[in-house]
Amino acid sequence: MKDQVDFLSCMDEARTNDALKAAQSCSTGVIDYSTLSACFNGDQGTSLLKTASEIFNNQFPQRATVPHTFVNSKDTTPSYDSLLSVICQSGATAPVCSSVNATVACVV
Repeated sequence: MKDQVDFLSCMDEARTNDALKAAQSCSTGVIDYSTLSACFNGDQGTSLLKTASEIFNNQFPQRATVPHTFVNSKDTTPSYDSLLSVICQSGATAPVCSSVNATVACVV
């Protein structure tokens, strides 16, 4: 699992708009690039992208931010303070939650 997370992290940090170029540099020893490229350029890749697009557009019929954040299935403002507040109020017991005010701040 760590290899897959490292690969996705590398893809997120890639400084290119070319997914295959990023995948080629990120797949070194982790993911087989030829298999990934064949999927991306084939019918399965097209089908996966179409399905992902349909799911995303059904979930967000209006404009959406990326990343879009949810806590316990509730839409949450993606700022650090807002996320911290909502996560701690949802019952998280991380040490940082002891310093979070129990009231929700108004985000403008």
